[in-house]
Amino acid sequence: MASSGSTGKQTQEPGAPPVYLMSMALNQDHSGLCVATTKDFRTFFLYSQAQQDNFVEFRRRLMSAPVAVAVMLYKTNIRAIVSAAEPTRVLLWDDKTGTAPHALCSRPEVLSVQMRRDVIAVVTEYKIYVYSLPELDVMLHLDTHGNSRGVCTLNCDVHRETVMCCPDQQRGGIRSIATGDDDQYLVSSSSSNTVHVFRLASARHRRSGSGSQGMLTTKQYRPANPTRFAAASDVRADATRRLATTFKTSV
Repeated sequence: MASSGSTGKQTQEPGAPPVYLMSMALNQDHSGLCVATTKDFRTFFLYSQAQQDNFVEFRRRLMSAPVAVAVMLYKTNIRAIVSAAEPTRVLLWDDKTGTAPHALCSRPEVLSVQMRRDVIAVVTEYKIYVYSLPELDVMLHLDTHGNSRGVCTLNCDVHRETVMCCPDQQRGGIRSIATGDDDQYLVSSSSSNTVHVFRLASARHRRSGSGSQGMLTTKQYRPANPTRFAAASDVRADATRRLATTFKTSV
């Protein structure tokens, strides 16, 4: 995949084909933004000017094919890129050198990518593949219900337990998976509207919580407290559940 890098504002050449937005994604602490287009992908950083916060373009990379997905890891030079020409490959792009030293491959088309400093989740319509960073070892393969929008989210605080939310295998369900910072606990939701908490050393577990069936439309972590998430469905306007740390003390 050929590419060229440039920094600063660019204008479109007369007679050139129009450029369309493919996707966009804030980074984990909302200090940066990656924009994927039919021509390139662009990096923006948040700056404060005259008591106003604005995203200012830092760099754009011209690509040989449209870019379907572009995700930035915090304010580092690491990007996860999915080309529309190779929709089953995730390029781990080094934006400092303009090269992709690593790639992750899947059989189905990749719809979205989620990253934190120690985990990367590759989302397809019916599966989610979770890898460790920087080793790129496989951690989890999860089956989901039809997820054509690539809905998935990770908490971003590496000083807390890893929590991931995604669609369940049953329509309208939310699967929540969490591990403690000492890797002794695993929390997972189920299709029976319960939450299972496992002590990994002894396989002892308890279950708690309840939910209603409905169409999942969106969900979001609260940045200040990543052990909580909000979800919206066509049954209830929103629901908030406490994960991981609440259950750890009562297992």
